[in-house]
Formats: sequence, C-alpha cells, structure tokens
Amino acid sequence: RPSGYDHVASRRGATGIPAPFVPGGSHSNVYVGSLPAGIHDGSFRQLFCSFGTIVSTKVVSELHYGFVKYATMAEAQAAIDAMNGVQVNGLTLQVRFANKQ
Repeated sequence: RPSGYDHVASRRGATGIPAPFVPGGSHSNVYVGSLPAGIHDGSFRQLFCSFGTIVSTKVVSELHYGFVKYATMAEAQAAIDAMNGVQVNGLTLQVRFANKQ
C-alpha cells in the first residue's frame, strides 16, 4: 500500500471519491489563527466559551493557532462572527471554519 493509503481511503464516500470541501459545511470546528504567545488550553477555552457548548479545544502554541469544536454549527458561526478580527494582546485573531479533513 502507498504511504497514507489508509488516511485517504478513510475520507472517501461510497463512490470512492473524496468529498469536496464546503466552507462552513456541516461541521462545527473553528480554526483560530494569530494567537498570542504563551496562550494555553485554559485561557483559549475561556476566550471562546461564551458562544456555546465547547466539545473540545486544541492549541498549538508554538505555531500560534488552535481549534475549537462546538456542539452545533450555529454556535461555531456565532464565535466566528464575534471573534474574527478581535485584538488579543496586540494580535488580530483570524477565526473561521476549519477545513474539514
């Protein structure tokens, strides 16, 4: 099997063709870019908890980005609408639906 075969095959539908990406499709995972240095999971979660039920968070602090997964797509959209372009510690957050993979 080629390298990555299982990963690619797992994304395929019944036709064997990978599903196309639809921006803001049917998922509630939010990408947050331009995070300030030193942010950790607790403070990251606190930034986004007022928009709905958070299922999970993931911060990649050394690369200054993270993900927030909400219980619903509407909660994710509310977070995007409220937080995209907001300044945190002098940095402007980039908040959008994550590319579903």
